[in-house]
Amino acid sequence: MALVFGSINVDEFFSVPHIVRPGETLASTGIERKAGGKGANVSVALGKAGANVSLAGQIGDDGEWIRSLLDSFGVDTQPLITNKTLPTGRATIQISSEGENSIVLYGGTNKLPYQENLHLQRYSYLVVQEEIVHEQTVAAIEEAHANGVKTVYNPSPMPTSQQIESFPWRSLSYLILNAGEANDMISALSGSTQQRSPDNILDAFMQHPSTSSLQGLIITLGEKGLVARIKVGDENADFHLPSTPVDARDTTGAGDTFAGYFVASMLKLDKLTRSSAELALTNAMAAAALAVTKPGAMEAIPLLSEVRAHLFANGIECVL
Repeated sequence: MALVFGSINVDEFFSVPHIVRPGETLASTGIERKAGGKGANVSVALGKAGANVSLAGQIGDDGEWIRSLLDSFGVDTQPLITNKTLPTGRATIQISSEGENSIVLYGGTNKLPYQENLHLQRYSYLVVQEEIVHEQTVAAIEEAHANGVKTVYNPSPMPTSQQIESFPWRSLSYLILNAGEANDMISALSGSTQQRSPDNILDAFMQHPSTSSLQGLIITLGEKGLVARIKVGDENADFHLPSTPVDARDTTGAGDTFAGYFVASMLKLDKLTRSSAELALTNAMAAAALAVTKPGAMEAIPLLSEVRAHLFANGIECVL
């Protein structure tokens, strides 16, 4: 099983003729409410991929409908706490007729300390991001590692330089970043602001004393695919994989989809080899490619049947 420890949001979208100006009262021509938050999105990706997944986090009384939605996607929400102290985290999003947007974030229950035991010994993988209390994310990674649980970290939004320097890298198994995040993070670790190619970033991470123990580093490159370095036995396996071609419309949920499908694929592997690691990466990339063909985040995450069909059409084996 996998445990996702992360954020849950209520995303509210207002359709407006233009972004509201200071002092202006503006009528919205439409409103839409959706479930979001990186923790919820990744757990749904795992659930849609057919994995056994639990989500630990917090919602307010106003977020119980999200619990029901997560349950419908096969996510175990028993570790999801209803905290009456604050409302559920929120993103209030204005979308103008020209396609511009303005976003106001409210942390809500995501920023409250999680008081329950995570029972990490029950799981094979722990997946975390950066939309909840940072110190608890760090503590969960350390506890998971101490219990022999594989840890996966997608640091979004990017932590501060001080948090990066003090991060428990020795307790982390897999780090997933996009190209911009990867360059920012290695700059914070090395103290150098030079722009690096993805291959040079791989080398810099794996040669840095803090991050050299990583079992895997994955740098996603959008429509260009990904580069990755994964330790298979005593050897490092490098991957330069192209993405499958799609008609991209909205990249909002791509990163969460990739992380969820990657972990789901790793859970299915009998043994980690170069070829099985490549399959896990290509399967996750295919899911992320499909996600960008639809608008939105959680609702754009593809079903396993869709991913299988896409992989088959592109001559790629499905491990799920």
